[in-house]
Amino acid sequence: MTGKSRRSGISTVENELTTGQEEQLKEDLQYRFDFERLILNISSGFINIPTDEIDDGINKALQKIGEFTASDHCYLFIFANDGLNIEKTYEWCSPGNSPFAQELRGLPVNDFPWSIRKLKKNEIIYVSRVQDLPQEALIEKKIVKKHSISSFVIVPMINNKLLIGFLGFATVAKEKRWKEEEISLLKILGEIFINSLIRKRSEESLRRCESMLRMITNNMNDFITQINKDGAIKYVSPSFKNLGYDPSKLTNVTFFTLIHPEDRDKIKKIISAIFNNKSPEKTEFRFRHEKGNYFWIEATSSTLTDDAGHVTGAVLCLRDILERKQNEKNINLTLEKIIEAMEIIVEMRDPFTARHQQQVSKLAVAIAEEMGLSQDEINGIRLAAAIHDIGKIYVPAEILTRPGKISSTEFSLIKTHPLMGYEILKKIEFPWPIAKMVAQHHERLDGSGYPEGLSGENILFEARIITVADVVEAMASHRPYRPAYGVKNALEEISKNNGLLYDEQVVEACLRLFRRKGFRFKKAKGRIIDER
Repeated sequence: MTGKSRRSGISTVENELTTGQEEQLKEDLQYRFDFERLILNISSGFINIPTDEIDDGINKALQKIGEFTASDHCYLFIFANDGLNIEKTYEWCSPGNSPFAQELRGLPVNDFPWSIRKLKKNEIIYVSRVQDLPQEALIEKKIVKKHSISSFVIVPMINNKLLIGFLGFATVAKEKRWKEEEISLLKILGEIFINSLIRKRSEESLRRCESMLRMITNNMNDFITQINKDGAIKYVSPSFKNLGYDPSKLTNVTFFTLIHPEDRDKIKKIISAIFNNKSPEKTEFRFRHEKGNYFWIEATSSTLTDDAGHVTGAVLCLRDILERKQNEKNINLTLEKIIEAMEIIVEMRDPFTARHQQQVSKLAVAIAEEMGLSQDEINGIRLAAAIHDIGKIYVPAEILTRPGKISSTEFSLIKTHPLMGYEILKKIEFPWPIAKMVAQHHERLDGSGYPEGLSGENILFEARIITVADVVEAMASHRPYRPAYGVKNALEEISKNNGLLYDEQVVEACLRLFRRKGFRFKKAKGRIIDER
């Protein structure tokens, strides 16, 4: 072979190697693209999934990932709330393999000291050859040997710096080498599962609260009724028996016929205002007992709306004023417990947001008191402000707490929290429009706010108070992604946009509190507030 032909042969081999490398690179890129698309599809499927379908959704997701990655076991272990035992397991197995996760349910977490120690440090456990397991991983060795596992990878599931479970993938037939980018995608899958399971726990807790409230409503001495825009009664609570009425016979009776003739016009105007989206108000009037005598009651109201936000009904809580104080105390304690439960849910996931809500609630109450609002109105504002960011439980915790600049995509996700808060609260029948206050606390007078771009009088007055308190506290306090701007800058912001973005009366009351009456935020441990 001549020198020229030898050079040509070498060049051909080099070209063939290059072509082979290119093909492998294309395959790797296509695999990663398909894997990312699969994770995105799974994430999209969990956004609006009903709570009772989350378990099935997780099992299906495990199957999809298992089949795509050629794994033989895909499993998810969730710890009990106290973190001591394995409370719940999910698992998918390839055909011919037997599940093992179920047999580990209920075991103490400390039975796996080697694994748990690593997972609590947020370390990925990747064992490409089970023979490489250290001697101290005795329990793990027994499990993998029993089920003929060749290799496995385990991803920790961390929420609020606490290990709440782990996600695992194992192969039986052959050893599998997981690439770093694959493991990164598995971590994202774990975050998807974490958010869904926390939402499931939260909604189950809220349903228990709703059930408790419903039980109290059915057994309370107050009289609850639901009417339509024409005043026709659609529901009355069992307590109407105490007035001599048969609740079943009051359906479709005109509510106004049970009111003293001298009070009817006033109540008709109030009901009409409610159905025209005016804020419900407390009022007193004379109500008829079945025997014919009238007695004074106090009525509070809230609205029922359809998916489009149109008022479809009014719920009235009628209370005999003679027993007013004691009944008010009982109901308020119940509402406080519901709000407290929600605050605990937020604090468990994001302590920063929980402290922010507490500070906003204190300032909002102070503003409301400065403006001379009634105690009932102040109570409603206090409770709404205390959970105004409840919707952030739907936002991944890593976005809320990660230092550094937030991307536009991440901020768009954060901006969904007012509507998510509304969805959580809308079915709870508070005496105040709590859900709407929460939904509107990022709206602005000129319509530039979100989520609905409401303007002017279309924004609840209570929400306008929470808005100002929220802006001032947020600017005055440190955020993971920026330092505190300080109280001075916060007050300049609301002053500059007084009447444009923020309600004039609310702004003026807020400024008086800080500049004349010495209002200061209470500093919490670990929280930075710039009082300058």
